[in-house]
Amino acid sequence: MESTKKAVPGHKPTSSGKSNKNKPKKPKKTFTNILKIALILLVVLGFLGAAGVYGYIMFALKDVQPIDPDQIAATLTENSVIVDSEGRILEHVQNEGLRTVIHYNDMSKDLINAFVAVEDKTFFEHNGFNFIRLFGAVKDTLTTGKRLSGTSTITQQLARNIYLY
Repeated sequence: MESTKKAVPGHKPTSSGKSNKNKPKKPKKTFTNILKIALILLVVLGFLGAAGVYGYIMFALKDVQPIDPDQIAATLTENSVIVDSEGRILEHVQNEGLRTVIHYNDMSKDLINAFVAVEDKTFFEHNGFNFIRLFGAVKDTLTTGKRLSGTSTITQQLARNIYLY
């Protein structure tokens, strides 16, 4: 059987005989592209922010002198005050003659564990700065409106007592 269709000059016949104009176009992936761009932007901004924080910390710490462990006792001249649960003063602990410096190896394991449990339970796991505790305290401060507290580690408390007082 012969085809009755006539060839149109300048037009190429398609395999189905239909023109490309009637084919449904694929929808553009605009939403997916926007998500990809946003994700890439967030990653880049995260790296830039981390680099900025790192630079700021390095700038702030460039003049800090190393801690001499033999001079810690002489540097900590602050007196202590012992209070009860209602805030009443029970005892003043003064620097002269009332404090005894002992070596770490001379302390009982129970004393060390009790101190760490009260002051910084992850002391043996972090390297002086506990990010999880810091972010948790910031979250608590933002949600409750209370003053930011409970973020310093034992290492940070020592540095504060040596350098800021």
